[in-house]
This record gives sequence, C-alpha cells and structure tokens, in this order.
Amino acid sequence: MIFSMATGTELSPHAAFSFPGGDLFIAVETTLFCVHKDVVATRIMPLHDVLGSGLPQPAEGAEGITAAKPIHLSGVTTVEFEAFLQCIYDVNMHIDPTPKPVHFWLGVRRLSDMWEWPQLTNYAMKQVTNADNGVVDPFQKLLLGYKYGVMEWVYALRSIYFRGSKIAQAVNKDEFGGTYTVLLKFCSSELITFAVVLTSDELHFLNWTLRDGSALIDRTISELIQDCPRMSSADDDDWSCSKCDNHQRCVKALSAGWNHVRTHLSGLARDGKCGLSWDLMDSIERYQFNGMDPRCRVIVMRDLSCRLIEFYHRICQAVADRILGLDLPVESDV
Repeated sequence: MIFSMATGTELSPHAAFSFPGGDLFIAVETTLFCVHKDVVATRIMPLHDVLGSGLPQPAEGAEGITAAKPIHLSGVTTVEFEAFLQCIYDVNMHIDPTPKPVHFWLGVRRLSDMWEWPQLTNYAMKQVTNADNGVVDPFQKLLLGYKYGVMEWVYALRSIYFRGSKIAQAVNKDEFGGTYTVLLKFCSSELITFAVVLTSDELHFLNWTLRDGSALIDRTISELIQDCPRMSSADDDDWSCSKCDNHQRCVKALSAGWNHVRTHLSGLARDGKCGLSWDLMDSIERYQFNGMDPRCRVIVMRDLSCRLIEFYHRICQAVADRILGLDLPVESDV
C-alpha cells in the first residue's frame, strides 16, 4: 500500500512546506506537510484517485484533512518528497542556473514515475542526462544508466574513453574496478537511498564490456595510424578547389611525415595516453608535414578528423548497446 495511517509517531511540521492555507496533511517518515490539495493531489495520481473516489468516509473523519489524522506516504523519504514538492511550488528553481545534485533528480524521477506524472519524469531524467562531470561523475552516470535502463546515461562512457583508450585490470585500478566503492562514497555523501546495488557479476560484466570497447579502440587506433591517409587525385573536386601548386610534393610530404606519426602515436596508444578522440587528432595536427601546401593540409586534417569521430561514436554506441543488451557483442558490431 502506498498510503497508510501514521500511528504512534510524533510528527514535526516541515519548515518550508507547511502552508497556513493548506488543506491537505501528508506525513512522510516523521515530517508533517501541509499543502494545497488542488495543487499537490493532482500530481499524485494514486492520491488523487483515493480523494476523488466518493467512497463513504469513516465516522471519525477522512484522512488528510487534519494534522491529527494525516495521510501517510509509505516507501517515500522526506528528502524525496521535499524535492518533489519543490518542483511543484518553486517556479524559480526551473530557471536557476545552479545545478541540483543528482540525488535530487533521482528522487524526483522515482516519485513522478511511481505517481504517474510522465512530464516530470522526463524532465528529471533530462537534468541528469545534461549534468556535467562536475555534478555527476561519468562512472556514476554510467552505473545509474545501467540500473535504470537509460541509454543517455550509459552513453557517459564517451567521457570515460575520452580520458584515454585503455581501461586497466579491475584489480589494479581504482577507476572502474573500484566503481562499487566510488558509488557508495557518492551515495553516502548525498543520500544512501539512491545507492545502486550491483552484484559482483554485474560489475564484472560492465568492467569487461568497457574493456572490450577499450581494446577495440586500441586496435582501431593502430590500424588507422599504420596507413597514411590517401590523398585524392588533383581531379577531385576538393583538391581542385584547393588549387594546390604541386600536388605530388604534397603527397610526398604527407607520406614522409606520416612515418613519424605512425612511430610516435603507436607508443602513445600502447601507454593509454591517446584515445580515439580529439587528443589523437591534436597529436597528429602538431606535425608540420614540411613541404605540404597549407590548403592540402587542411583537407587532409578535415577528412581524418571526420573518420576519427565516426569510428569513435560507432564504438561508443556499440558498447552502450551491449551494456543494455540491445545489440551483439562489440567485436561483432563494429
């Protein structure tokens, strides 16, 4: 049952949500809320159905109309209900640029989903999705996405791979191998109610899936940098537009410079210092490719950047799909 009588419990009025003109009394844990029925009950569908059922009321009076006999919400925490009411009453909150902690929106999401308010559920999910790494760590967002089945949160793995392509063995590294500890620290500093309890098998599955994607990124990097980018003939539209003065000289300059790229970046990839992202492209762009016409150089860098971004997103999407059980193993998909 969602609603029950609070018996034998001393209730303290909530500091913010105890309105003098309130006509609906709700008890959550040891806190008493006095709110407006027409405002709040319409946002809690089970409560709205109970209050509007038209059933005969007991002789001692209906629940929720006096502080002595409030409606008690079971399975809900005071902090969750505070967040839910703030979304209803505090209009300024929605235009305040100060980000709310992730546990705030997780609580709002849970209650709005349970009480059938889909618009608020979607809004809360969007806030977590858009939260930057300073508000919620990518590993935390990934775990929350796995727990709740939200692709947008699982896709935080892009930031994880952006830190570098390699993910070390769980026993040797505190990042993903220690995710369970990281998550508990995160929850204890915020609200333990939102702890995502994962079994060891689930943690190993996530760990190995991320490492499979990491290995695929490493192989892709190695393959990409082994072969010098192909420069189209001078008849190609792009090259003719660049009006290169001596295209053969540009081809030779790229080939010579790429030998240095191949040697140097292979070492960076093996050390996990270079991921399939902007850091790899930055490393390539540092090479001068002496003798290459600047116009040809721009076209080569543009085409290579597009290839890197395409591979990067394909791999991240494949890993995210696998985590949520939506696709084949990573190696078979890309």
